[in-house]
Amino acid sequence: MPYLPFCMNRAIIPSVMTEGALAHGVLPETVRSQAADAVELEVEIPAECDYFDGHFPEMKLLPAVAQIDLVTLYAARYFGVSRAVKSVRRFKFSEKIFPGTRVVFSLSFNREKATVTFKLTDAASGTAYSSGSYSAL
Repeated sequence: MPYLPFCMNRAIIPSVMTEGALAHGVLPETVRSQAADAVELEVEIPAECDYFDGHFPEMKLLPAVAQIDLVTLYAARYFGVSRAVKSVRRFKFSEKIFPGTRVVFSLSFNREKATVTFKLTDAASGTAYSSGSYSAL
């Protein structure tokens, strides 16, 4: 099985790709819009997704590191950048993402600066979950 590492603060989290699903059981994305250096995707994060395992048993939440893992996965897929994070410009986590949520991933890539900017919002309400930017290797 191929592994795609997500690196941040020297930590590596393997993302296992499987047929018909993304890393950790996330369902395949739907492209809402796409340009050369921007993409908007809709993704369902099912309750069965193992990102929720142990985080937290009494109230399952999608961990921040899982959100970044997915952002780097989509940036690699749509912009051809490495999944390794060179430096973090800013990350802001505003609201909790619960199992079964449909999330819109809005990503853009500045090729000159090798910077990925992202925003995660609720597909139904538009509530902002997280945003930020980072420099890719």
